[in-house]
Amino acid sequence: MPLATAAVAAGWWKSFPGVTRFREGLDLEAIAADTFRHETPKHTVGQLIARCHPGVIELLYSRMAGGLDEVENASVAACGVLDLLEGRVPKTFGQQPNV
Repeated sequence: MPLATAAVAAGWWKSFPGVTRFREGLDLEAIAADTFRHETPKHTVGQLIARCHPGVIELLYSRMAGGLDEVENASVAACGVLDLLEGRVPKTFGQQPNV
């Protein structure tokens, strides 16, 4: 079943299916006419989440994650970021470190 586009974006997720990049003179009728399969953005988000490292580092998202233990999350996220910076784990996006 097709789903109408509802998001306008200029962020990192601007290439996701169903997202229209903001630009001057944006035609709202063209956005409303755009359709895609509902499964497509769900699949894309699933692929993104599968590649993410453990822990929540953005305050907005930590508030949205119900039942999140803030102390445990801070430890998990900090260790994950340190592992990435020191090259102990591969980056999931962009170039891989030369370790």
